[in-house]
Amino acid sequence: GAVGPLRRKFPDIGWASLSLTLPDQQADYSEAREQDPATTDAATADKSKEAPKAAEPSDADKAAAAEQEAAAETERAAAADEQAKAQAEQIFARIDSAISFAQQNKARSIVLLGHGSGAYWAARYLSERQAPLVQKLVMLTAREPLDTKPLLIELVPALKVKTSDFIYKEQTQARNAAQERLQVSKRKKGPGFTQVVLTAIPGNSAAEQEQMFRRVR
Repeated sequence: GAVGPLRRKFPDIGWASLSLTLPDQQADYSEAREQDPATTDAATADKSKEAPKAAEPSDADKAAAAEQEAAAETERAAAADEQAKAQAEQIFARIDSAISFAQQNKARSIVLLGHGSGAYWAARYLSERQAPLVQKLVMLTAREPLDTKPLLIELVPALKVKTSDFIYKEQTQARNAAQERLQVSKRKKGPGFTQVVLTAIPGNSAAEQEQMFRRVR
């Protein structure tokens, strides 16, 4: 609904485009598999009939169990952090490759345009990496991926290129988040941060896409 229509219209105004697909979010294999509650309850009931009642654990046993659980939680958090770093590096490598490809094809100017979570990753790339070949950033209905840090609002002050932030005024939650980004951008003098409001046109996707294209252009 956004990237496709824009890419089909860009050649008409002399722009070439390259679409990057984000890698799938890496699955978290550290979580235990869910069991069927009915099966679990039945098994528990059978065991309770057969086995004698266990003795109440001592305070020392409880402390040891709590310590083990804390250590396991720390290990899970570290593994999740490493997984998140690996995913970010994979995405950054794709963007690096795309910029290099555009340079090889003698692009006069390079703009990163991200839609949804793609806008988050484009912003994060430009806030964390040196990218002198990229002149501008376009964010369309930007949002953070689930459980991803840092937040988009934390990335805005670190942006080193002119940025356009496109939002739909009908989406209340997204509009509020966008307002916060705008306020943060005003606190720090950067290359320029502009917010552009789009209007949803229910039942007429062609007109809505044309509006998006004209505003982005």
